Amino acid sequence: MRFIVGIAAVCLGAVSLSAANPSSASIVRSINVQPSDLGSALNTFSKQSGLHIVYISEDVGSQQSGGAVGELTLDQALKLLLKGTGLTYRYLDQQTVTIMPSATGAEPGGKGFTASTSGARDGAHGDSSTDQGSSLEEVVVTARKRAESIIEVPESITAFGSVTIEGFNIQKFDDYATKVPNLAFTYGQAGSGVTDSTTIAIRGISGAGTTGFYIDDTPVLLTIDPRVVDIDRIEVLKGPQGTLYGESSMGGNVRLVTTKPSFDGASVKYLVQGGATSGGGSPDYGGNMIGNVVASPDLLAIRGMLFANHDAGFLTRTYPASNNSERLSSSNQSEITTYGGSLAALLKLTDRFDVTFRYLDQEQSYYGLPEAFAPLPTFKPVYILNRTTNTQESAYNHFWLASIDANYRGEGYTLTSSTSYYYNHNEEIEDGTEGTDEFFKNYFGVALNPSDPVVQETYTYTSQFAEEARLSATLLDGLSLITGLYFSREWINDGYPNTLVAGLAASGLYPNDQLVIYNQDVRNDSAAAFGELYYKFLQSFTLTLGGRYFYLRQESNSVADGFFFGGPADSGDLKSQQTGFSPKAALAFAVSENSNIYALFSKGFRPGGPEMPVATVCKAGLGGLSDTSYKSDTVKNFEVGAKSYILDGHAYVTAAAFQMNWEDIQQTVVLPCGESFRTNTGEARIRGAELEVNGRIFSGLELRVGVGAEDAIITNPGLSAIPVGERIFQVPRLNATAGFIYTFGVHWAYQPFASADYSYVGNRLSANNSPQNTPLVEPAYSILNARFGFKCGHSELSFYGTNITNTKANLGDIQQNDFPQSVKNSSGQTVPYLEVGVLAPLQIGIQFKQSY
Repeated sequence: MRFIVGIAAVCLGAVSLSAANPSSASIVRSINVQPSDLGSALNTFSKQSGLHIVYISEDVGSQQSGGAVGELTLDQALKLLLKGTGLTYRYLDQQTVTIMPSATGAEPGGKGFTASTSGARDGAHGDSSTDQGSSLEEVVVTARKRAESIIEVPESITAFGSVTIEGFNIQKFDDYATKVPNLAFTYGQAGSGVTDSTTIAIRGISGAGTTGFYIDDTPVLLTIDPRVVDIDRIEVLKGPQGTLYGESSMGGNVRLVTTKPSFDGASVKYLVQGGATSGGGSPDYGGNMIGNVVASPDLLAIRGMLFANHDAGFLTRTYPASNNSERLSSSNQSEITTYGGSLAALLKLTDRFDVTFRYLDQEQSYYGLPEAFAPLPTFKPVYILNRTTNTQESAYNHFWLASIDANYRGEGYTLTSSTSYYYNHNEEIEDGTEGTDEFFKNYFGVALNPSDPVVQETYTYTSQFAEEARLSATLLDGLSLITGLYFSREWINDGYPNTLVAGLAASGLYPNDQLVIYNQDVRNDSAAAFGELYYKFLQSFTLTLGGRYFYLRQESNSVADGFFFGGPADSGDLKSQQTGFSPKAALAFAVSENSNIYALFSKGFRPGGPEMPVATVCKAGLGGLSDTSYKSDTVKNFEVGAKSYILDGHAYVTAAAFQMNWEDIQQTVVLPCGESFRTNTGEARIRGAELEVNGRIFSGLELRVGVGAEDAIITNPGLSAIPVGERIFQVPRLNATAGFIYTFGVHWAYQPFASADYSYVGNRLSANNSPQNTPLVEPAYSILNARFGFKCGHSELSFYGTNITNTKANLGDIQQNDFPQSVKNSSGQTVPYLEVGVLAPLQIGIQFKQSY
């Protein structure tokens, strides 16, 4: 009760503020805004004054401003800037001003303001506020490495701005990945285990290294899950991004764009939450704090963030007591604890030159793994894990990212340098007892002691240095370009520590109990020159021509020992290299100021690599393919689309249809001799379409609707056993999402609100192809989330529920680091007893936010 009363007191305080303009409005400041178009003048004034200025593009249009120069109050400056435009202004809160047509045509200078409304419009920068009854601001993205309207970019993009991120309570990867048309994610295709196996398929291009994942300008591992804290926006770029982003972006890219330090003034905001998970063995809780400080006006701004989060485990592991008299249990399996923070500094050396320093760090620990057995034929997860030994599984991920971004803005051009160093460390412990016992029994007739655990450990250390220098320039009227150079070097060290199997030596199969020990070192170099040219002609047409010339070099060596390798093994130094060119062309036509249609061709690729040669007796089965290296596979994208603001600017719609041709697919092929190797073989074709509608349909209501459909099939199996016409693994034919955020009484002091979102993911083909030519089907699933509460000034109290229908989704097979196990089905057939990734079940909780 005291808590609720306290919130009410804050609300009343917020109401009392609405009686007049901010006191700071009367403070005299040095203002220097030269005559220019009104939009540019308002942007310059915003930077000088620290005010957030909100307006409708159509209102400002092509109007001119006479400027404002001198020692002026904010009110005086605003009146000068708007003089003769027929526009006026009104304060929405202490730091936000909205520009609007004057009802009487009088000189500008609105006096009063309504109660503060919700945050920035989608895609707009960071912390702005706006009237929910007005039209949408242009949705800003940086897909082409410069800020521009999403309507202007001739390719399909899904963007989540700050309003959507907060309104739909997006905190982690699962929260936004299920809301993107034609995006699917799964485990088991990138590697083994949980921490190394997550993959994203955009437009049907699935598998390891097919989708890029970025934090700002830095490519990072797709397998990490950066918490969505202090993120300005999330951009999902669909289709090959080979020209500007290079390798590993054949299907598209996912980009998290962080919030930069601001010179607008000091601010602090925090969030705390607590709740419970269905079947959870501990409470859910978490929180974060974000602060911005202007250390030196117009010189240095610093922004910091800290967060911690704990999600209860919802699986239960059972195992026999030491005397086998009963079965014991351990709950809270799949518990995840995450914490970290960031520190950024913006150094404004001159009005033209600034440097941003950023450090981001996150650690994530798993008590038990988020995977469950999925018995056939239903192939649905069962949350009870019956094991034969008391072996606790676990995993750990730690990554950090340090970056320096420098920008120099000249007359008609911008020079940018982005330098980063990224580090990632994964560890995982699996219980391999049952699968190992079964392997030795079935293949060698050796019965191991089932009470002796087989513990399989893995580790991966990844480091990467990356540098990109680029120039963005306007050459002539209607002609502009972006061009640059890129270099990265990646070091990977991974392997298995010494794994022992009790009884192996006693069986006579091997001199000792060593099952496996393995270590691999890899170095990947990537260098490229890239560019895109944009030419606007005949007023309404824009032609884009781009390309990327790349050089890739890979080196690796590995050493191993133990029964699995037949004794000591050394790969020697393996090397490969490749050059290539990725083109892009697009033609866009501006139907109107707010509508565009386009046609696009683009190409993407992922890097190849060296391969250990197969044994001499196996070479006859190669069919002319190289067994020493595999090269890049490629995707060619043919796309047409349309984008438009609708309903008088209250919403926007994007639509696209495409065909993607996937050639020289990197696949693992099993030769007649039984040995396997990775090579380029086979082709696939993906046809599909996607549609999204986003916007404020009427005052207080924000709506997001999206649907994606795709037909992704194999057209040439090459040397693989996949039949022609088979669906590509882990790709649904249909996914869809719909959600709303509604604020009741947008001008009330107390603002109740509610939001809900629903996502549907169609069934997918499992990557596990056993029994042969009878692929397993992962069932379709739906996710429903909801949230409601109220806002009072700068405070917010809400209640949330995620996965309200308690869906037990099968997210894909886990490729275990140990031997897989099998069971007999109801027909007496031996079938795989597969482990699959799972989403958390129903979670409910309470959340409180406040800002200063």
